[in-house]
Amino acid sequence: MLQFMRNKASSIIIKGILSLVILAFIFLGIGNFREQQEVTAATVNEEIVTGREFQYTYQRLLDTYRQQFGGALNDDLLKMLNLKEQAMNQLISEKIILQQADKLGLNVSDSELAATISSIPAFQNNGRFDKNRYNRLLQSNRMTAAAFEQSQKQALLVNKLRTLITDSVLVSENEARQWFDWENARVKITTAVFRAEGRTDVEPAEAAVAAYYEEHKDQYKTPEKRKITYVRVAPKRYLSEVKVTEGEIAEFYQANQQLYWNEETVEARHILVSLEKDADEARVEEARQKAADIYAMVTDGGKDFAETARQYSEGPSADEGGYLGAFTREDMVAPFSEKAFSMAPGEISEPVRSQFGWHIIKVEKINPAFTTPLDEVRAEIEKQLLNQKAGEYAYEEALTLFDMALDTDSVEQAAAARNLTAVTTDAITQNDTLADVEAGRTMVRQAFEFAEKEISDVITEGNTHFVFQVAEVVPAAVPPLESVRALVVQDLREQMRQAAAQAEAESVLEKVKAGQPLNAACSGTQAEIVATGFFGRTGEIPDIGNEPALSRAAFDLTENQPVAPDVVEGRTGYYVVVLNDRKAPDASGFEEKRDAVIRRLTAQKKNEVFMSWLEAMRQESDITMEEAFLR
Repeated sequence: MLQFMRNKASSIIIKGILSLVILAFIFLGIGNFREQQEVTAATVNEEIVTGREFQYTYQRLLDTYRQQFGGALNDDLLKMLNLKEQAMNQLISEKIILQQADKLGLNVSDSELAATISSIPAFQNNGRFDKNRYNRLLQSNRMTAAAFEQSQKQALLVNKLRTLITDSVLVSENEARQWFDWENARVKITTAVFRAEGRTDVEPAEAAVAAYYEEHKDQYKTPEKRKITYVRVAPKRYLSEVKVTEGEIAEFYQANQQLYWNEETVEARHILVSLEKDADEARVEEARQKAADIYAMVTDGGKDFAETARQYSEGPSADEGGYLGAFTREDMVAPFSEKAFSMAPGEISEPVRSQFGWHIIKVEKINPAFTTPLDEVRAEIEKQLLNQKAGEYAYEEALTLFDMALDTDSVEQAAAARNLTAVTTDAITQNDTLADVEAGRTMVRQAFEFAEKEISDVITEGNTHFVFQVAEVVPAAVPPLESVRALVVQDLREQMRQAAAQAEAESVLEKVKAGQPLNAACSGTQAEIVATGFFGRTGEIPDIGNEPALSRAAFDLTENQPVAPDVVEGRTGYYVVVLNDRKAPDASGFEEKRDAVIRRLTAQKKNEVFMSWLEAMRQESDITMEEAFLR
């Protein structure tokens, strides 16, 4: 167990199972893809992974890394991340997990699914599931309720399977104590730091520059680029071309009465005696008695309700005399709302308990439900219908543009014929986007899937439509030495500085191993000697900073081997390391953190068990992958 913990020390500790909402998006492929993406990307036990699924998963990973790395996500980093292989492996794992859940007879009932979805805060209004909010949120993410619910079902199945496999995983107190002692040990060191920066004694010869360039040509290769010619077709351009009749306005109004229905509302004041949700019986009774006394003041005592609220209410509306404005039944928590809507104007309620405490309510006015008259919403409906018609007009115009572009093999010519503006971009890489262009990211992604002169389908982003053509493909190329000479010299100079710093560190280490004190061994070098205070396995090292490799080397040292056997290459230099002292954690600290340590290790251990199970299932599965998708 202890060795397992050591191997995992530098990894990210399991942070818990992802929310079901996020899992839903992982299992659901969304987007408009070309027909060629319906081909098979892989098979898992005869179940097909489609090109559509692969492209969606790949794009989602790419977007995630773009958010994480920003402009630092270049071609070299993308190659190192190997996103296509990541995407394929993720899809294969998902298929295996769902297949095994089916074999084990796991299922998700309608009631389980409903309970899960209704518990998601994003779909709630004042703690209750709001169907209208649910539908709006799904619509804004271009998802149907059926697709979302299916993805939720899959996510619940995954969770059930994971629980079944890992439910018996336990961590003993002895394991937890070993981890605690290992994790919380402290050391302090003296180290000599040899840095490359600041060294002025290196200057590459011309022959060395040429040789370095020849050896590292690919490092200076410019990535493949594309120029895109695109046309934007926006509805606002066609507003003057469309009209709306009075009959259409009336028809829309009649067909959408629910949009103009206004629920019954109550205007009220309240006085709140706040109370914790988990308060004990004595505290509940104390707060109730206080509320009863206030109730007596505003009823039998005849005190003004608003003034009493200002003096005694513990709610945020106290300064307004407890005034809450007009509200619907759904706007307030159930006990409060039920009481308020059962009262008459001027009536004062006895104390009512909610999750916030005890309320004394005074209803001031009841506003009956009503439908907003057509005259009040005529202008709004007219504007909406005009925008709708303009949107339809714009879409038809985009389709016409697309057809003409195919006929002429030119988006630019088609745009000129339709009196539209065609824009040709500069040469861009696949990591670029088009600033201030709604469909910019989509167009760039597709452009690098198209051949030169290929024309896109109509792309819709919001209510705006785009058609684009790959105007030019600029192949990747290695520039001549003279055009990148300054960069090559800079890179070679840095390499020489690094080599000089490392050589100096290794020379000093040999002297220390031979018995010289560190200070004496560093005489005449550019070393900086640092004596640290105590530090732990993670976090910063005093007077040095965040150097994980140095930290690992320091914790490998013992009284019998106080000098690191090799020079440590860190983030900012090369280190010769000598142990000064080592300190075990205070035993009493374990008792305070025992439960948290066990929870942490249990989560980590469960993840290991599940991943081992998944790997075993993968080995037993019949998997084929289309290599074309991995290139």
